Amino acid sequence: MTHEQPGSSSGGFLSGVLLGGLVGAAVALLVAPQSGEQTRTMLRDRSLQMRGRVEDTVSQARSRVEEAAEQARSHAEDIQRKGLEYVEEQKGRVQRTSRAVTRAAKDAWNEDEGANASTAG
Repeated sequence: MTHEQPGSSSGGFLSGVLLGGLVGAAVALLVAPQSGEQTRTMLRDRSLQMRGRVEDTVSQARSRVEEAAEQARSHAEDIQRKGLEYVEEQKGRVQRTSRAVTRAAKDAWNEDEGANASTAG
C-alpha cells in the first residue's frame, strides 16, 4: 500500500482536466443552439481557458517538485554531514584507544622486564 502526498498525482489530475475539457466541448457542440461561428468562437475561448488552467497546474506541479527536490537535497546533505561527524568521532576514539593499549602494553612489558631482572639477579 503506498501513501501518496497531496499533489503527487498531478499527471492524473492533468489528464482529468484535459478529458473533462474535451467532453465538455463535445457536449457543448451537441446541445449548442448557436451558429457554427459562435460555436467555434466559444470552443476557441474555452480551449484557451483550459490551456491556461493546464499551464497553471503544470507550473504549480513543477514548483512542488522543485521544492521537494530541494528539501531532499538538504536532508541528504544533513545526513552526510552527520555521518562524517560520526566517523570522525569514532576515528578519534579508535586512536585514543590505540594509544592507551600501546601505553599499557609498554608498561606491562617494562614491568615484566623489571620483574625478570630482579629475579635473575
